[in-house]
Amino acid sequence: MKKIFNNIKQFIKKISNKEYIKEHINYVVLGILILVFLVSTLVYFLVTRSVSDIEKNKIIKETTPFVNYINEIENTDSDSNDKFILFALKYHYYQEDKNTLTSTEISDFINDIFDIEMNPKDVKNIGVSPIMAESGVIYNSDNDSYTISIDNTNKRELETKSVIYYKIDSISKSSKSKYKVKYTKYLIENPLELFNYILEYNIDKKEEDMIDVSYLKEYLQTGDYNKIMYFLNNSDFDLSKCAKKLDTVYITYTIGDNDKLKIYEIK
Repeated sequence: MKKIFNNIKQFIKKISNKEYIKEHINYVVLGILILVFLVSTLVYFLVTRSVSDIEKNKIIKETTPFVNYINEIENTDSDSNDKFILFALKYHYYQEDKNTLTSTEISDFINDIFDIEMNPKDVKNIGVSPIMAESGVIYNSDNDSYTISIDNTNKRELETKSVIYYKIDSISKSSKSKYKVKYTKYLIENPLELFNYILEYNIDKKEEDMIDVSYLKEYLQTGDYNKIMYFLNNSDFDLSKCAKKLDTVYITYTIGDNDKLKIYEIK
């Protein structure tokens, strides 16, 4: 890029010389056309790839509730739709307080969130895979529905049960209708240690500088996964001090019907 700018600078210097223009009129005209093309391309690239604050806020607001559960999709080698069923069930369990979904409800939900096509038959034919059984999922053939059972009553297990969190690092455009979001994937191995660490952090801080741990505390008391996600998404606390960085994950979103963002790709 630096070399290109240097060449442009030299070219502009040359065409400012009248004698050079007279002797190389054809090259000058060609050079001007190339310069116009390069400048237009650069301007187009900057305009189409820049992300406004309004776009960033829209992406964060629309996608965060789903990214909280994206580990069910991203952290598996399964080629089956079982991961999508598990994703849908866990999202509805914590976000909607609903533990049973029909195959139609699951397929409609997945088609609304992901840029894929899944029909109720695809969901029904999965049955209960090993990873679904491990998560407490059962299938009822009478009403073609899946039910998830999650036991959050053991507080001691909650205190040491690891949590995966995806923190947004940057947002960019990969095309006019696609956005690429870079996430740092963290592992919180011990939520109780995180809670105690922040309590110590708050000891010598002014009230306005303290980190609110009420949602984290509520998670440790109730096991409501949505609470710890709310804490992590709304806290400026530096997680690198007490959480393990696992990976960098890129999620590409595409603009679907009604200007709604859909997950296009996860890498």
